[in-house]
Amino acid sequence: MSRFSERAEHDLRAAGWEPGRKVDTAEWRGLLEASGEVRMHAAAEEFLGEFGGLKVPISGPGISVARGGRFFLGISEAGEIVLVETWVASFGFGDAALENLILGVKPEKLA
Repeated sequence: MSRFSERAEHDLRAAGWEPGRKVDTAEWRGLLEASGEVRMHAAAEEFLGEFGGLKVPISGPGISVARGGRFFLGISEAGEIVLVETWVASFGFGDAALENLILGVKPEKLA
């Protein structure tokens, strides 16, 4: 059984992802930790190791919002993927969050 819906998996594979993908995260760690103010936690390390560097080719209508666009994402130590704008919204946790992001599910506004 796949971790993702057929559409989300198709989009991820088109970007170069495959199950078991693993990339070196040292460059991201260096960028994040260069100032000494940020430490990359395990959830970010795991996410970047599997999905880092992918450019998922998504556009058009989504489930509740348009798919695509440019925005800043963060990931909590618990694996929650958040959209950071002038406000913060959650796509959820782990694989479900990535699925929501790819399929165009509107994130839940937190602040």
